[in-house]
Amino acid sequence: MKTLTLAAIRCSLMFTAVTGSLVCVQPAQAYTVTLQQVGANVVATGSGAIDLTGLNFGGTLTNGQALIAASEAQIFTGPTSLTSFDLYTGLSGPRAFGIGFSKFANSGSGDLVGIGAFELLIVPHGYISGNPLSDSMTFNNATFSSLGVTPGTYVWTWGTGLPNQNFTLIIRRAVTSSLGNISARGFVQTGDNVMIGGFIVQGTGSKSVIIRAIGPELGLPPYNIANALANPTLELHDAAGTLIGSNDNWQTTIIGGIITSSQVSDIQNSGHAPTEANESAIIANLAPGNYTAIVSGVSNTTGVALVEVYDLQ
Repeated sequence: MKTLTLAAIRCSLMFTAVTGSLVCVQPAQAYTVTLQQVGANVVATGSGAIDLTGLNFGGTLTNGQALIAASEAQIFTGPTSLTSFDLYTGLSGPRAFGIGFSKFANSGSGDLVGIGAFELLIVPHGYISGNPLSDSMTFNNATFSSLGVTPGTYVWTWGTGLPNQNFTLIIRRAVTSSLGNISARGFVQTGDNVMIGGFIVQGTGSKSVIIRAIGPELGLPPYNIANALANPTLELHDAAGTLIGSNDNWQTTIIGGIITSSQVSDIQNSGHAPTEANESAIIANLAPGNYTAIVSGVSNTTGVALVEVYDLQ
């Protein structure tokens, strides 16, 4: 029988006058801001609670807005419009998290919360210690480099170390584009039953790949697969379903979409040229996102085929 440890069930009990019932109230997690690259933008999201015990009230100001200044250890998440906030002193922590100067966010929402230059904490005006907070902000067409931030975890603390007497900033390292060598084999039919293979390019940079539709090779040694698709064609679609490239016989390039010039030499030099002339291939430089490769038979022919994607970088 499963048992529950004290840590798993620890909570405070609160009597509700409306229902007369006991409810378990879990304490809010310590306030944490996560800064990460999301496509072409840098996004910060914050949530948690702050215990103000041990801090000194420094007054109320009215000119707060979402921004970042890594060289001064300054990050305010929340609205981009001027917003009132309460200022507290008495914390300690990093004096910088990069070399960048002040940059204002393009958009933001939620509570205005942040760490100010010279180890200052800001919270919404009238904030009650321990209440949950949440916010976000976005820097359009930005990177960690353009913002001048250094990936890592930065923590400011105060008081006696009780829960929520800290502010944590996590700057996640950007994930480089990553795509493995993937393939799928199946029986290609017609209409809605053609072969469809989806793949994802992740990260912040473009990825060069070769997509192949293999058929005749499968019927030859050492595979010797019966009913191999004799003449496969290949289409490449983006996340919106738009056709961005196609091919029928890799030694003849079809210009259109992202294909603007002959690819025959590039395919030959890629190390992944199909062995049979009737097979199809496309080389594409793809931005992060979802893509679909569709394999069908010329003149509605059917048979066993293989769709593959190879990383060329």
